[in-house]
Amino acid sequence: MKKLVASTARKWAGSLYRNESGSLSAMVGLSMLTICVAIGCAIDYGRVTNAQQRLAVSMDAAVLHVANLTGKTEAQLKTLAYDNLMKNYGSNVYDEVSGFDLKAPEGKIQASANVRVKTWFMSIVGYKYMDIPIRAEAVRGGKNIEVALVLDNTGSMLDPA
Repeated sequence: MKKLVASTARKWAGSLYRNESGSLSAMVGLSMLTICVAIGCAIDYGRVTNAQQRLAVSMDAAVLHVANLTGKTEAQLKTLAYDNLMKNYGSNVYDEVSGFDLKAPEGKIQASANVRVKTWFMSIVGYKYMDIPIRAEAVRGGKNIEVALVLDNTGSMLDPA
């Protein structure tokens, strides 16, 4: 029975290989599959890029927020920065922020985090998620702030040239 099935399958595969009618539809079908996967990967990459940009902006805001605070311990700064990061980043079912760390060496604030984005289409080709690391640093300013105000009452700024 096995020999009969194998022999029939070989004959059928050989006839398909030699048959030239309808070969265009098979090539179009395979091409469409490849194109759909490529478009899906582009969509996932766009989502990953969006998450990276959102995390970078949120991380910068969190680091700048805690850089202005004085009289806080490193643990308090870390808690405040993480809360600020999560408020700015927001929660998303497909993104997960992890590995948040904050260091406060003399005169600096350094933070890092990782976002894991679940993929929709790239999971077909084996990438179920993508990890994006982000780092931010702020230098604490001095206590002396100099402000200068310049007033131009000559009217030179009104010239349309």
